[in-house]
Amino acid sequence: MRTLKFELIVGSFGKPTLIPASTILHFPNKYKIKQKDSSCQYFETYDFYEWEITVMKIGIIIHSLSHGGAERTVSRLSFALSRLGHEVYIVLFDGNVIQYEYSGTLINMNIPSSDVLLKKPVIFISRICKLRKIKRKYKLVSVISFLESANIINVLTKSKEKCIISIRSYAETKKRIHDHPLKFAINKYVYLKADYIVTVSKLIKQVITKKYHLNFDKVVCIYNPFLIDEIRDFSNQKLSSSDMEFYQMHRVIVSVGSFKFEKGFWNLIKSFYLLKKNFLTVGLVIVGDGVDFFKAKLLCENLKIEDSVLFVGYNSNPYKFIKNAEIYALTSISEGFPNALVEALACGIPVVSSDCKSGPREILSPETDFSSETESIEWAKFGVLTKAFSDTEDYSPFSFTIEQRNFSDAIEKLLNNATLATTYRSQSVICAAQFSYERCANEFYKLIQK
Repeated sequence: MRTLKFELIVGSFGKPTLIPASTILHFPNKYKIKQKDSSCQYFETYDFYEWEITVMKIGIIIHSLSHGGAERTVSRLSFALSRLGHEVYIVLFDGNVIQYEYSGTLINMNIPSSDVLLKKPVIFISRICKLRKIKRKYKLVSVISFLESANIINVLTKSKEKCIISIRSYAETKKRIHDHPLKFAINKYVYLKADYIVTVSKLIKQVITKKYHLNFDKVVCIYNPFLIDEIRDFSNQKLSSSDMEFYQMHRVIVSVGSFKFEKGFWNLIKSFYLLKKNFLTVGLVIVGDGVDFFKAKLLCENLKIEDSVLFVGYNSNPYKFIKNAEIYALTSISEGFPNALVEALACGIPVVSSDCKSGPREILSPETDFSSETESIEWAKFGVLTKAFSDTEDYSPFSFTIEQRNFSDAIEKLLNNATLATTYRSQSVICAAQFSYERCANEFYKLIQK
């Protein structure tokens, strides 16, 4: 740990202007910071104020930096903490595939997971031994872990450094309510030994605190960080000619996510089918891949809507597909904090989301009770919420639920009301601005300093 002293410059090019320390700290490349005993070429100085920042060695642990919401958060957090002047060390169990950029020093343990039962204890012990050495070697003063396996290893290797673990998914939180006694004991040990527990929603914080009888101040909700300006820049990139042709022929509903159970894509496709009966020109675009990809395609074929659905697959820039659509749709069974929902808001389009646990209500209707649920359609402050879907997977083309009809009705009403859609476009931009990555970095920094 070391301390840097800076002089805050007042006055610029003949105009006495106060530049707040926090502003310079957040945007070091935008301002010329004058350190002691160095010259300053860009500012005419009227007065100086000294302030100090404590530069710390911060570790961030996660299984990998391949695709995923937690992985993307680690990427953004590494840049944000680096911009605040800290030394960041990203520790990966398996660093052989890296899809996200990062800032700082990457340490690859090169101890990937295995499906072979006999190898699991060896992998577990190897990770503990290696992480202990890493913490000592780099003299990390604080270590933040993401996802369950990293949380456990972080706690078991805790020494003098501050240990911060994170819980990302409401589905995992819900499972813990019915834990086996041994599993409950392990979780409680991990939660009690950690210095702080970071959740991505207030609802997860409430559930964890109550279930494990934790100190309320020990559990902290920090929303995921987003590079809002970067998202908007990427959203302005052009679509390919074939993709643009699809958009020109349809009024497009778009959704982004992995094809897995939690995302509930059978609900999206069935809701779209119901919508298609009244809106012949409507089209559906889905960006993403995953284990249920072919189930989703087969359902579209069975419903005979395959010509109106564009499966993009994985794309490094989903934002251009979002920006050119009329409505963003989220039909998840559960979330932790839905990154794609905020990214859609940043692109400035109206959103319709299931009122699943957790995240959508806290984002779209922040002034309401985050544990409440709508029973039909709620025209919230920043977007539309519909009744949460059942957690029963159903790719059968023969049955439709009330929740799917509600979702379809909400989209139809939004497509029919240009004034309402315009209002929600404006509200989307306002809402997204609250989730800057500087805010997230500041909240983590405050936690580390406590």
